[in-house]
Amino acid sequence: MIRRYFPVFLFVILIIPALCTGQERNPEQEWVDSVFNSLSVDERIAQLMIVRANEPGKDYYSYVDKYIRDYNIGGVCFFRNHPYHQAATTNDWQSQAKTPLLISIDAEWGLGMRLDSTTVFPFQMTLGAIRDNGLIYQMGAVIAEECKRIGVQMNFAPVIDINSNPGNPVIGMRSFGQDREKVMLKGMAYMQGLQEHGVIATAKHFPGHGDTDTDSHKTLPVISHSAERLDSLELYPFRQLINNGLGGIMIAHLYIPAYEQEEGLASTLSQNIVTGLLRDELGFHGLIVTDALDMKGVTKYHKPGEIELKALMAGNDILLLPADVPKAIKRIRQAVEKGELDPEVIDERCRKVLTYKYNAGLSLETGVETEGLHADLNSSHAKALNRALYESSATLVRNENNILPLRRLDTLQIAYVSTGGSSFEDYFGNTLGLYGRLDRYELPLKAKKKDLEDLHAGLDGYNLIIVGIRNTNIFSFKNYGIPDETWSFIRELTGRKKVILDLFASPYALSELGSAQLPEAIIVSYQDNRLTEETGAELIYGGIGAKGNLPVGIAGLFDAGVGIETEVIRLRFVDPATLGISDSFIVKADSIAMSGVRLKAYPGCQVLAAKDGMIFYHRSFGYHTYDEKQEVRPDDLYDLASLTKIAATTISVMDMYGKGKIDIDHKLSHYLPYLIGTDKKDIIIRELLAHQSRFRAWIPYFRYTVDEKE
Repeated sequence: MIRRYFPVFLFVILIIPALCTGQERNPEQEWVDSVFNSLSVDERIAQLMIVRANEPGKDYYSYVDKYIRDYNIGGVCFFRNHPYHQAATTNDWQSQAKTPLLISIDAEWGLGMRLDSTTVFPFQMTLGAIRDNGLIYQMGAVIAEECKRIGVQMNFAPVIDINSNPGNPVIGMRSFGQDREKVMLKGMAYMQGLQEHGVIATAKHFPGHGDTDTDSHKTLPVISHSAERLDSLELYPFRQLINNGLGGIMIAHLYIPAYEQEEGLASTLSQNIVTGLLRDELGFHGLIVTDALDMKGVTKYHKPGEIELKALMAGNDILLLPADVPKAIKRIRQAVEKGELDPEVIDERCRKVLTYKYNAGLSLETGVETEGLHADLNSSHAKALNRALYESSATLVRNENNILPLRRLDTLQIAYVSTGGSSFEDYFGNTLGLYGRLDRYELPLKAKKKDLEDLHAGLDGYNLIIVGIRNTNIFSFKNYGIPDETWSFIRELTGRKKVILDLFASPYALSELGSAQLPEAIIVSYQDNRLTEETGAELIYGGIGAKGNLPVGIAGLFDAGVGIETEVIRLRFVDPATLGISDSFIVKADSIAMSGVRLKAYPGCQVLAAKDGMIFYHRSFGYHTYDEKQEVRPDDLYDLASLTKIAATTISVMDMYGKGKIDIDHKLSHYLPYLIGTDKKDIIIRELLAHQSRFRAWIPYFRYTVDEKE
C-alpha cells in the first residue's frame, strides 16, 4: 500500500515548495533581472546616464534620438520649453526606448521654473519665511502630481544648502535660509510631499553649497571650513533627510580640502566624499546623482570621458548631463577591459537604476496624455495653494507705532511711488488703489538728478508715502536689480516723511539702508510678481495679517527670525479658486452683467462678490451713462440708497430661498397673513423684489423723525 502511493506522496512533497515559491514571486526583481539580462555592457553603462534634452527655451536636440536608439541611455533631463512640446517629445522618445527612460527635471519651484504656462511656486528663500511647514508639504505634493502628469519621475529638489554667505552668487534665493533646523524641516516637508506622491526627490548640493563666493557653473568653488564645522552645519540637513527616507542626492562641484587632499578635485569626482562620506559615514543607499557634468566646475580640469569615469569610480550612480555620451561610454568600457574598473560596479549601479525605474512605475505605461494637460497643470487647488504660500511668507520686519495695518484713512494723504519701472502691470499700485485714495508716482530705473528732485518736490504735500521696490532680480552680484539711486531716494525720503517700504526682492538687499533713519514700516515680499504685489498691498491695509519671519539675518539691521504679526481688519482680494469657486461661475456672472448692458437695462455696473471676508469677484462693465462717454472703473464711488433692502431683506430672502424655506413665486400674504384682506394680498414676492409690484417709489420717512425747524 505504501509502495503504491509513495510516488504520489513524493510528488506532493516536491511540488508544495515550488507552489509556495510561485506564490512568493517578486515582480520588481523579475522585471529588473529581465531588463538587466537583455542589456549589453555598453547599454548597462548608458543606463547610468541622463542627458540634456535641450538648452533653455530652445528646441530639443536631434541627437537625443540617436542616443536613445543606438546607446539605450538611461534618461533625459528637460529644460525650459512648452508643456505640450515636452509631453509630445516624451511620448516620442519613450516609444523609441528599448528600456524606459527616467525623465527628470530641475523644478525647484515647480514646473513653472522650466515650463511656460504652468504654476510658478515661490523660491525656497520665500518659503523659508513661512511658519507652517504643512504648506510646503502640500506644495511638494502638488509638484509631484504635476510632474507625474507630464511624465516626469525625478525632480532635482529640494535645495537644502544653508545660505550662510549673503553674497553667494548661485544659491541665495534658492535656499530656505541660514538656520540649519529650519532648512532641514522645510526640506523634509518638501521631500515628503514629493516622495509620498510618487516622485523621486533629489536633495542638493551635497555636501553643502551655501557658503561659496563663486559659481560652480563657471569655476570650481573652494570650501575652506573644517570637517567639524561642515559636520555640524552643512551636513546636518542631509543627515536628517537621509534618516527619513530621502530617495536621491545630488553631489556639488566643490573643492573641499577638509575631505579631499588632491588639489582641484571636485567633490563630484572625489571617492573620499561620495563613497567615504556619503555612502559609508552617512549611510546613504539611495540614488547618488552628479551635478551637471558639462559645468565648468569639472570641465575646466578634466576632459569628457575622464570626467564620467572619475564620477563613476567616486561612487555616483547617475552621470547627469555628460558632455559627450559616446566618448564617456567608450572610456568607461575601456576602464573595465583594462581592469581599472570592476565590472561589478557597472552591474550593481545599473540594477539600482532599474530598481528605481520600476518603483517609479516605468515597467507600466510611460505615455503622457496630452488632452486636458493645460488644465491639469493649472488646477484651482494649485492656484489657491500658491496664493496661500505667498500670503504666509510676507514678512513685516519693522512697524513703528503700529502704523500697519493702516487705520483712520480719512486723516491720510497718501502717495505711492513705484521704483524701477516694470515689464508687467503694477499690481501693487492697483491693489493699493482698491482700498483707498492715493496718488501715484514713479521713479524710473535709470533716474537722473532732475528726476529725483522733481519727485521729492511732488511728494511734499503728503503725510504718508508708500514705496514699492519693483522690477528686481535674484542676483546678488547685480544688486538684485536695484540701482543705487533708488536707495539714495529712500534714505533721503525717510528723513523727512513717514514711509512704508515694500521690498519685492531678496531680504539681503535691505543692507543698502545702512545706518540711515529707517522707514516707519518695512515689508519683505521676497519676489516681484502679481501674487506678491497683491499680497503686499493687502497687508498694508489689513486685508491679510503679516505672518512671515525673516529666514536670514541682515547685518546691523535685523536678526534671522524677525517677523511682526498683524491683525486682519478689512476684506481681502482672492482668486475664486481660493474659495473653491469654479471658472464657469465667473463666466456666467460676466455673461449676466454684460447682457444687462447689451439690453440697455442699465448703462453699466460694478459687481462685487465676497465670502468669509474675501472678495473673489470685482469687475466693472459698461459706462456711467447711455451716451458711453465714461467707462465704469473699479475705483468709482457710488451713492448707496435703499440700504435696508440691500443689506437685510435681499440677503435674508437669498438665504431662505437657498434653504428651500421660501418660494418667491408665492404671494407675500402666504408668509405674512396679516396682509390678507388688504390691497397688498396679491403681491408676488418675485415682483416685489423686481420693483414691479406698484408700490410708491419712495416714502420720505425722515420727515416723521426730523424736526424741520431744527
